[in-house]
Amino acid sequence: RQREQSIGLAWIYVGLLRYHLLVPSSPIDPGLKPTSKVQQHTAIIDAATKKLVVTGWDSRINEEIMEEAINSNSLLHGIEHSYKKKEAQLLKKVERPSSAPSFL
Repeated sequence: RQREQSIGLAWIYVGLLRYHLLVPSSPIDPGLKPTSKVQQHTAIIDAATKKLVVTGWDSRINEEIMEEAINSNSLLHGIEHSYKKKEAQLLKKVERPSSAPSFL
């Protein structure tokens, strides 16, 4: 009886080990991860661009030219950084054929 319990417990641990080794470390398909990052950087660029336009209009209304220049400069650096990151991720992008099996 004790031996059967030990064998059963060993099989449970073997199953858990197999499960642990088969589960991906990330829920995102490694081939699609760069595409996801490109979408993320595109959203950052869009948000920064909109903020830049709003800052420009706000400064024209309130005549705060110097403050707008400082805010615009930091926004432009952020947009430039996101464009560089986006271009780097585009080079890593993997195109999967439609007939390829699912990642999960």
